[in-house]
Amino acid sequence: MRKFSVLAVMGVLVAAVSAQAGDWQKLGATTIWDNATSEVVKVKGAPSVGQLQLRVTGKPVKIQTVTVFFADGGNQELAVNQSVQPGFTTTAFALDGGAKAIEHVEMTFMLLDTQSRRAATVTVLGS
Repeated sequence: MRKFSVLAVMGVLVAAVSAQAGDWQKLGATTIWDNATSEVVKVKGAPSVGQLQLRVTGKPVKIQTVTVFFADGGNQELAVNQSVQPGFTTTAFALDGGAKAIEHVEMTFMLLDTQSRRAATVTVLGS
């Protein structure tokens, strides 16, 4: 009976993580080369989301600030200040006032690996 309970709990946890992972949608992405310190990511269709997360591939990036520009003309600055390794994401950042339509995102960053010839890609995810 105990073995069944443990397996049932594990199944529920896996389902919950899968559901959360499925809630994130790609809003846009940018490729970062060695000398860049800021980029703009255009968001197609101005989808409404309540939180943002950034995924990094290629090489590590320290993401400093992200400014989100909304379709209504407002904006919100997020003090991210996180070093992100390739294949990982930042923590999720809630947008003030709930879900809003996003037009574009501006970010400042620093590449943590300037020796390799690879680029980094930062993908903006929304939920």
